[in-house]
Amino acid sequence: MDTAQLTPFLAPRGARLTERLGALGLDALIVASPANRRYLTGFDGSFGFALLATSGARLLFTDWRYVEQASQQAPGFEVVRLEKNKDLWTPLRERVAALGLERLGFEGHLATHDWVRDARAGVAGVEWVAAPRVVEGLRAVKDAYE
Repeated sequence: MDTAQLTPFLAPRGARLTERLGALGLDALIVASPANRRYLTGFDGSFGFALLATSGARLLFTDWRYVEQASQQAPGFEVVRLEKNKDLWTPLRERVAALGLERLGFEGHLATHDWVRDARAGVAGVEWVAAPRVVEGLRAVKDAYE
């Protein structure tokens, strides 16, 4: 993938997503699908998930193997390193709390029950909302890069 060619399209894609989230009454969306994550961030590593918030926060969570790659491929995203042999969800919980999110969407058509249970454990005061196919709806309308 040529990151330089893709980069100009990432911010408008994120803006369209957060506009859609606002219309759905969501503060943010967690994107774990590799195809949807790549579409929004440019990151094509095999592990990670993104959080895009209506406040403008753009976070890309990935493990120690992909931090450098994610930093290069996902301009405009803060890369959050997930530590080897530690709870992968703690950094997400900390960021959700710091952002003051109240309604957090997730890809309900793809997330397993266990994934949602583990991700939201210990996150008080946040409503987790299944938001199926939000990104796919955006991807259906092609931009000049595609």
